[in-house]
Amino acid sequence: MFSIFSDLLPQISVEQVKEALDSEKNIKILDVRTPNEYKEGHIKVCILLPVDKMKDKVAQIFPDKEQKIYVYCRSGARSARATREMKKLGYTNVYNIQGGIMAWQNKGYPISK
Repeated sequence: MFSIFSDLLPQISVEQVKEALDSEKNIKILDVRTPNEYKEGHIKVCILLPVDKMKDKVAQIFPDKEQKIYVYCRSGARSARATREMKKLGYTNVYNIQGGIMAWQNKGYPISK
């Protein structure tokens, strides 16, 4: 489905995230799923902050609004919402991971439990 917001929302592919994780040291990944979803499996270096708590706590976890942050959920919908919210809060380098953890797993990339 086409969205008028698609070009306003910075996106990144799971391949690009994996490449960044393999080559860069200062990558922050934000998981906006529920704690139960997180326990089922997550990207190893991520920080859990459920989307419904994000607005109140994101500034405490990520005080640097210029820090590069990749955001994911199960399939990309909640992380798109979280990415938009972070942009509204002044974060300048935040990206929605297309396809979420499902796309990550479909590529065979490792998850932690």
